[in-house]
Amino acid sequence: MGTTARAVLEQAYLTSSKNDPREIEASSEPLARVNRALAKAFAVAARVNPAYFALRSVVQPTGGSWPRPAEANSVFFLQDAAGAEVAVVPFYDPDAEPSRPAVYELGGRFYGAGRTNDPTGPLTVWASRHAAPAASLDTSLDASFPEAFAPLLAADVAVELALKDGRDEEVPGLVAARDFWLRLFVAHLEHATVGEAARFVRRFRGPALQAGSLFTGGSEVAL
Repeated sequence: MGTTARAVLEQAYLTSSKNDPREIEASSEPLARVNRALAKAFAVAARVNPAYFALRSVVQPTGGSWPRPAEANSVFFLQDAAGAEVAVVPFYDPDAEPSRPAVYELGGRFYGAGRTNDPTGPLTVWASRHAAPAASLDTSLDASFPEAFAPLLAADVAVELALKDGRDEEVPGLVAARDFWLRLFVAHLEHATVGEAARFVRRFRGPALQAGSLFTGGSEVAL
């Protein structure tokens, strides 16, 4: 069995003598804190290394369009039934990539761009996925999450606990400890697999994001 939510919480509660470990069993909130921390980690991975927590889903067309997989966090590659790459173009500029089959996304569905080379049949969707939340305290965390970084989750929960109790004097030290593990996790995502041969590099093109906008208590880590 992998790391459980209970194990993460026990480590989080050990960070301060003012934490009361009896709270772990008292309500559903401690489990929710672990699942929030896990969701943050998956969001970080979607920006830094989209293929790290990835899925490949074959989607059949319905009603003239293809549904976005519900578990998809960040879609980064599409293929048509023949294995050709399908470009994703803006709905307001369907001719942005005329040399390839293309779709645009609207309302959680992909639509053909309205050209003769539109894809037909199933689409294969490659995407970073959302974390599978732990169903109970003794349920193992999402199997794809590396156990080596369970301390990141515990450290983030510890920040939430201090803020919940109004222990503002503890927050800076706990945030620093959390950011240490966050930097290690980001570094791991950046160098998890090296030496990939490619004709071009795919990168997330969104605006820079401070991790402080995702993580409780703020953070100086840039994503």
